[in-house]
Amino acid sequence: MKAFISYIGRNIYFSLREIVRNILRSLLSSFGIIFLIAFLVLYLSLRQSIKEYIGGTLFGSLDINEIVVSPPSMGAGELISMGARSEKIPADRVRRIRAIQGIGEVNSIIRMEYPAKVKLEMFGRSVREYMPVYGISPAFLRKSEKRWRQFVSGTEVPVIVPKFVLDVFNNLAAARGLPQLGEKALWGFPMELAIETAARGAPERKKYDQPARVFGFSAELPLTGLVVPSDFITGFAASHAGDPNAIKPGFSYAQLVIMVKNTGELPEISKKIQALGLKVESQQDIAAKTNKALAVIDGSSLVIMGIFLFLTVIAIFNSYLTIVYNRSHTFSLLRVIGVSKARIILTFVFEAGVIGALFGLVGYYTGAMAIGYLKHHIPHWVPVLKGLALGREPGVLPMAVGLSALLSSVSAFIPAIFASNMNLFRAVQK
Repeated sequence: MKAFISYIGRNIYFSLREIVRNILRSLLSSFGIIFLIAFLVLYLSLRQSIKEYIGGTLFGSLDINEIVVSPPSMGAGELISMGARSEKIPADRVRRIRAIQGIGEVNSIIRMEYPAKVKLEMFGRSVREYMPVYGISPAFLRKSEKRWRQFVSGTEVPVIVPKFVLDVFNNLAAARGLPQLGEKALWGFPMELAIETAARGAPERKKYDQPARVFGFSAELPLTGLVVPSDFITGFAASHAGDPNAIKPGFSYAQLVIMVKNTGELPEISKKIQALGLKVESQQDIAAKTNKALAVIDGSSLVIMGIFLFLTVIAIFNSYLTIVYNRSHTFSLLRVIGVSKARIILTFVFEAGVIGALFGLVGYYTGAMAIGYLKHHIPHWVPVLKGLALGREPGVLPMAVGLSALLSSVSAFIPAIFASNMNLFRAVQK
């Protein structure tokens, strides 16, 4: 027994010494694994970020018992615009929805139908532009704004500027020779809303100047205009309904976010609202669309990764064949002195596994560096992806090291068999 243990120990010692001696020569053989693992690490991070981004939130995040009701031609996540063909939810449908049994809180996005012009004074120059105006209740901001209770009308109307609108405004400012302004510069900035109660071009119309101030900015509101408290719009419409040629009722419903009392009743309530000719989306619908989008992303990514994997295996296989050819004399001598084929194969495969593990570690940290780089530069390269939150996925490091070690070992197995069958006489004839 003692002799057997001594024999095993000597074999391990000589095998490790052989691996250490040859590992530096073999490092270039599996170099492509670094790029494969780096791509895998980056892909897993992008996949999770895109999943959160696509299935991302409407005004924070939809709870399981919330549904979004939109006009039939518009989805919940689309930008709500204002124009001649703007879709709206008829007021009578809203009343019928409120009367449905099982519905709790109903929050609406309303659109002011009066023409409204935004007036700004900057650097001694004024900017005046017609801009759509929407109204929401403070409840919409509960999940995204700590100051949501302060979003109420007073002497000055608080205004939330969607990020999309800020980009449009900066483009207009640049066209007029004005400097582009960021959120910090415009926070709390005073402005004026010039509201006309009759349609543009009407022979008789009244105008009202309403002081306003920038309350904040939002990347989550799917709107193409300024956002004010909804009670300001409804109150203004009620106060000026008697104006000459006044547009009535002065506002329309663009979208509803409904809280269902009992989650189990959500499918039935959704069917009732759909029967009114409206579009209904819930968290389940968003999850289904997210999964469908991810399936497309996963499919295309797996094809690319499969091609990359195949090319990497072929490259590693060819590299190890070259190593076997260059070390044929050594393998032949090992066979002559009595080293078994199994030991040569195991040593060669283990050597490849160690090299693969090292490159897997390097590939993981290369991918992590790429994630950090993209995290800081994606918002500048692609502004629409500013909300994409990249980060390392947990548990990827051991998977990366294990996968790369396995890949390198498998690629080296057939060359290892060739090495174990080396003939001394053929090796000497080289």
